[in-house]
Amino acid sequence: MRKFKIIIETGIAGGDFEDVFEVDDDATPDEIHDEAKEIFFNYCNYSYHEIKDEEEEQNGWFWFN
Repeated sequence: MRKFKIIIETGIAGGDFEDVFEVDDDATPDEIHDEAKEIFFNYCNYSYHEIKDEEEEQNGWFWFN
């Protein structure tokens, strides 16, 4: 087994994360990347949406609780 450390930097104070994962000795670079990506998405999310009018582009998103 090969061990890797992933460091996730969020740009927010106190929001950096480190984790360790293992892959088989014969893991390909793509398999290593996929494992790191899966761990990343356990810590972070993202979203996007289409801008439909000029006002939305200027004002951005509105979040409601």
